[in-house]
Amino acid sequence: METKKANWLQELQPGDEVVIRGTQGYGRRDKIRKVSRLTKSQIIVEMMMRENRFSRETGREIGARGQSHFLSLEPLTPEMRLLIQTFDLVDQVLYAAKHIQTATLKSRTPEELQQFLAQIRRITGQVQEQEP
Repeated sequence: METKKANWLQELQPGDEVVIRGTQGYGRRDKIRKVSRLTKSQIIVEMMMRENRFSRETGREIGARGQSHFLSLEPLTPEMRLLIQTFDLVDQVLYAAKHIQTATLKSRTPEELQQFLAQIRRITGQVQEQEP
């Protein structure tokens, strides 16, 4: 398995998509990023307006920021892409839901609010209450 990963790391080219697998504190976060450039010993990936450098031998981040922060490169599979996209969308939905303002809801029609409530109940598995 390690030989397979080592071969994959050596074959990477600028523009290839990779998974940045990371741990930070108690959490874990995987992101899809593109390889921006290569050196003889490093793979450089642009993340959040800065470059992260990874070893071409191991895929581990060079100059990691401590024991609780660790990044490594992994191949991007179709299953991993779907999983990361799903988690990113869940984060966006939760963020949007947390920031809904009462005034925004009050400006909607009763029909829109009923549709919105029905979608929430369907997603959360709540049984829709019977109307009197």
